[in-house]
Amino acid sequence: MLQDAGQEIDEEFENKVVSAVSEAFNNIVIHGYANRTPGDVELELRIRDDGIAVVLRDTGRGYDPTTVSPRAPGTLPESHMGLFIIDSFMDAVDYRRAESAGAPNVLTLEKRLTRTAPAAADNKP
Repeated sequence: MLQDAGQEIDEEFENKVVSAVSEAFNNIVIHGYANRTPGDVELELRIRDDGIAVVLRDTGRGYDPTTVSPRAPGTLPESHMGLFIIDSFMDAVDYRRAESAGAPNVLTLEKRLTRTAPAAADNKP
């Protein structure tokens, strides 16, 4: 577990953030830049006292999230779990498709942090 100012950061928090960001990045690379000239993916981390926000920007092909209907995880093939993982692991997800050529698509993922006190050391003599 990571520690921050004497407090442990929940391993589940770490795993969910890493998984969601990985899925988002993979979706940009695989779908946004498919059959196109490869491009950049800009990743910005905003560390706050109450959590983290991860912003991904790209100039690949955008998508309309309103056309993607939510489905239960048991009905999704493994290769289509990315959006489900992102939505279920993060507390807030905001996607803005580029409105003009050359402008970036912007995906913002937010996760609130729950802190716990570190485990007390065993003080046996």
